[in-house]
Amino acid sequence: MPGKIDPFLDDSEYANAMGRVRSLEARLLDAVKLSHMVDAPSAEEAARYLAETEYGGAWEPGADFKDIILSLHKEVARTYREAFEYSPEPGIVDMFALRHLFEGFKTAMKAAKVAQSVGGVAGQGVNPPASALEEARKSLKPQRAVTESVGFGGARADAASRADAAFMIVTSDFLGEDPAVLKEWFMQAATYGEFDDFPSEFRDALNEAFEARSKGAMGSTIDSILDRHSSNLCLSMARKKRNDLLVDLWSSRIDMINLAATLRMKARVERRSRLQSLRGTGAEETEVALPESGGEVAVEVGAGRATGRDLPSAGEGALLTSLARSLIPGGKVPEDRFLAAYGEPWREMPAVFGGDPIAAVCKEGVEGYLAEGSFARLEKEMDRRILGFVKRFRHVSMGPEVIAGYLLAKEYEAKNLRFIMFGKMYGSSPDAIKERLRDVNG
Repeated sequence: MPGKIDPFLDDSEYANAMGRVRSLEARLLDAVKLSHMVDAPSAEEAARYLAETEYGGAWEPGADFKDIILSLHKEVARTYREAFEYSPEPGIVDMFALRHLFEGFKTAMKAAKVAQSVGGVAGQGVNPPASALEEARKSLKPQRAVTESVGFGGARADAASRADAAFMIVTSDFLGEDPAVLKEWFMQAATYGEFDDFPSEFRDALNEAFEARSKGAMGSTIDSILDRHSSNLCLSMARKKRNDLLVDLWSSRIDMINLAATLRMKARVERRSRLQSLRGTGAEETEVALPESGGEVAVEVGAGRATGRDLPSAGEGALLTSLARSLIPGGKVPEDRFLAAYGEPWREMPAVFGGDPIAAVCKEGVEGYLAEGSFARLEKEMDRRILGFVKRFRHVSMGPEVIAGYLLAKEYEAKNLRFIMFGKMYGSSPDAIKERLRDVNG
């Protein structure tokens, strides 16, 4: 199970960790260095600015999408391993590592589904055929991005590359294990639904996801199940710690996940309706430019993965049921408020949330979608809200918030570097790259 959380541990126990974190925070890349990288004439020149940092090996001549993703992910994984060493409570680090571990669970579930369908395996307790496992491995291999239209390097390729990095960041239960071995073990367990050796908190989530998959559930449904368990587990740990700021972080994150799911569902349904109208009139589907949602939220936050083919065709009631099942309890905003917002016209959706902070996030997401046909502005606003917690954590003189703030800042720093390096590799303009950057140190 996740590391111990002590609700009565005095904040003074974090004194040593605070000194370590403050020294590490001083090494975070500042806005000036990031700006120099963005303005560099090439990816090679941009990478020179990283030569004397922890990211020195993140780019080498001939590096591709996979190399960059893995290098950045390895650095974040190293940050987590160090945090387990200096944190007086491993559970505080686990609280943030859980999201990454559950992303690994998703990877294993989907790969096992491929292995099962290709190998025709049945029953339990038998190793899958080698050919089936090989086919599953192929499904995890990253793809080279070919266009900028789906993001810097491509949202789909980004997701595939992240799958290749599965289980680099794990909770204290699995520290020291080889990521490749973990991936193989988890994939076999997910093939047959054998989760008895897993901690109980994970076992419940995996059993539910496996049962849904066995009944033919789409990948988006499996993602929603695991997202719900992951978010609720993080929130439960924060409540056990009796830390109001950490509780606020996780409950706010749940609200934003639910909002993203609601907006994306509405956009997908609208898109499917337009496609059906085109088919009904005999028009070519290519005559209308339909909006594509950005991939960043789906990757970092795990929200709104429903696609047109995932949606039921039985009518509005079935659509609302599908959305309701994807919403995560535990946020500040009741789930029925999101269902009510879904039924409103786009521009009237923010008003449903009244004076709640999520209303401003909704407004930004709606305006961005209507103006640009994507949810890039929603993603950036959600990240801005999370980074607001980083700033609040830094104002705490001593306590678990110090570690939490640094872990989040490090993750967003790596995210910024991913934007920059992919933008330089694929010829994006400096202004376009800067628009994607998140303010980690502001």
